[in-house]
Amino acid sequence: MQTIADSRRTIHVHRDQSIEDLPLTGSLSLPPVADRGPFVPDNMDDPKLFMGDVIVGVNDGDVTFGELITDVTDDAIITYPLNGKMPEYTPKNIFSARIFQSDEIHIYEGIGETVDGSDVEFDVSKIEAPDKELR
Repeated sequence: MQTIADSRRTIHVHRDQSIEDLPLTGSLSLPPVADRGPFVPDNMDDPKLFMGDVIVGVNDGDVTFGELITDVTDDAIITYPLNGKMPEYTPKNIFSARIFQSDEIHIYEGIGETVDGSDVEFDVSKIEAPDKELR
């Protein structure tokens, strides 16, 4: 485990982990994640985060959030809460602020798997519409 600490935060990076290593009880089914390169949260120099990493925030000895990083856009991080059902769109500044506001952050690397490519193509010939003469 690698620890990154300064006056504002303590981050523990857990490498070579699996779903079984997460601080959870119960069963968990994770959605696939985007196949993109790493990013560094706003106002930070490290750590680099990847799609598929799980980030867990701890405050006063309690887990306050745990989420799978699924994608990154120009202005937000898309995450999947480990105790939720729907992905969340979190602005980048809010995502970073939660890291600074937590007593500890734990990053479990490479938990999620990337989405497979799609072989779907659009076929306009399969679209049915009323005859134009009926208008």
